Amino acid sequence: MPSSQPTQVSAAWMPRSACQGEDPEIFFPMAATGPALGQISAAKAICIRCPVRQPCLHYAVATIQDGIWGGTTTEERNGLRGPSRPYGHQPTGQPAGSGPPARAAAWLRSANGTAAGQQEATHGMPQ
Repeated sequence: MPSSQPTQVSAAWMPRSACQGEDPEIFFPMAATGPALGQISAAKAICIRCPVRQPCLHYAVATIQDGIWGGTTTEERNGLRGPSRPYGHQPTGQPAGSGPPARAAAWLRSANGTAAGQQEATHGMPQ
């Protein structure tokens, strides 16, 4: 029987992140449109070179963070999380490995390794 207790998520990766030493304000834009798009692009440019991007994204989805985490905006992560479900909740009949962590990992794989993927990673989620 699945536990109703939330899964503990480690933040041990944080000291190795590319954003260490950067201005934290860049990762918390006041909007998702207009002039804030430049700030979002600048934050994502830092994330794209980060060696711990995947655990960062996993952490942000698991702990419902605001701002830019793992190269994604709050809105992009909300799409990964799914419709009004807590992180890690696996609806009955849904195959294991298809929840938010799997979607986040799949998005990261699709956004890495190609010129189009690099552009998507710095400008938004693939549609």
